[in-house]
Amino acid sequence: MFVILDGTLVRVDRNAIDRHFYSGKHKCHGMNLQAIADARGNLL
Repeated sequence: MFVILDGTLVRVDRNAIDRHFYSGKHKCHGMNLQAIADARGNLL
């Protein structure tokens, strides 16, 4: 058995004051969403 860990940046509507929500890599505001799934793609 093995699991798959995947993450993506979900864009959020924030102003410039909220620096901790800003992603320099993607040049936008967002939050990191991570999910763990099994080999069939079912969330664990």
